Amino acid sequence: MSKPKDLKGKQYGRLKVICLTDKVFITPNGSQQRGWLCECSCEKHTRLIVRQSALTKGNTRSCGCLKIEKAHTNNKGKLKLNRYDLAGEYGIGYTNSGKPFYFDLEDYDKIKNYTWIQSSGYIQTVVYRENGKIVIKMHNLLCPHKEGEEVDHLNRQKNDNSKNNLKPKTHLDNMINVGLKKNSTSGFIGVNWREDNQKWRAVLRREGVKYNLGSFETKEEAIIARLRKEKELFGDEAPQRHLFKEYGIE
Repeated sequence: MSKPKDLKGKQYGRLKVICLTDKVFITPNGSQQRGWLCECSCEKHTRLIVRQSALTKGNTRSCGCLKIEKAHTNNKGKLKLNRYDLAGEYGIGYTNSGKPFYFDLEDYDKIKNYTWIQSSGYIQTVVYRENGKIVIKMHNLLCPHKEGEEVDHLNRQKNDNSKNNLKPKTHLDNMINVGLKKNSTSGFIGVNWREDNQKWRAVLRREGVKYNLGSFETKEEAIIARLRKEKELFGDEAPQRHLFKEYGIE
């Protein structure tokens, strides 16, 4: 490894060289070069270690902020900000394809500077960061949650991001609040027809535990058994809580 040049104090783009480090880089041709600790002049004043030739040849000129700014400049004018209606009790936004989405008026300032689209039912945007672009879903932005938690849409409407419709849950609990499967034989979650005994079966799963609620002569009996168990386990957040009144579940 050849003796490094003295780059201390020199400026390369936005990077100011602070000092030589012990880190060694292997170049594409197999030679070894020492790394220099640099500080970027952007607002974050990010510090990073850069290979000597990357500095002197102009390959690395910032912490990555220049790349992000260039991406924003290239996209400027291509993406249009969304249209909003703020006249009611809650906000209504529209994607560029005209699809509506809903949010609390107090959250308008948090979302107004992004371009929101709808993908797989969810309202989301693309943001450029130092390590590339990432996708941000509106419900994750508006509902604080811990690492490992998922944000559930309680009414199953993915475009409704008002806070009273969003709640952090574990993955298993979130999977409870799913819609009706396409192959349902009853039209109700957790109730299906058994060909082997010619009866209606009611089941429920929560946190890896399967509750077999019994087999019944009528579909209505199976539905009531399922709803009662939902009420017991989930209370007002039961997946089919909208049926409680109709089937006398209290």
